[in-house]
Amino acid sequence: MGHCPPGALQHVHIEEIFRSNGASNLKYSLFLDWPPSVNHVWRKFSGRIVLDPRVKTFRLSTASRVAVARARGELAKDTLSGDVAVKLVLLPPDKRKRDLDNYCKALFDALTFSRVWYDDHQIQMILMAFGEQIKFGLVKLTIEELSDGWRKRLERE
Repeated sequence: MGHCPPGALQHVHIEEIFRSNGASNLKYSLFLDWPPSVNHVWRKFSGRIVLDPRVKTFRLSTASRVAVARARGELAKDTLSGDVAVKLVLLPPDKRKRDLDNYCKALFDALTFSRVWYDDHQIQMILMAFGEQIKFGLVKLTIEELSDGWRKRLERE
């Protein structure tokens, strides 16, 4: 947060920061399958480290959903090239306790693989939460392109 003193943003609601600091009018929403945990992205096989088959399946399912969303006009046809903000609501498949941040890696890599953006370093703001349990699990993803100067507006808060 740049030059902000510790605790300076405690009075600001996180959703307000997400909404008010530079999101352009370009906003896209998708529902994606439940992603594999970062703990299952890589595995050892015949003495080599390889991508887990569940991750490959997740990437293909994500690519398919992205293609459908683009065909319907629900997602930009071109790869996003600027900074983006991402909002994730993770709807878990069961009541097990989970680490919220374990699901970003496979999810963001699948979106990169699907050419939603060029690289996940473009993600400059993330809002994540667990939602209600739903059979098989699901992720509600919202991507907003950030307008120029968003970082300066955020630092002025």
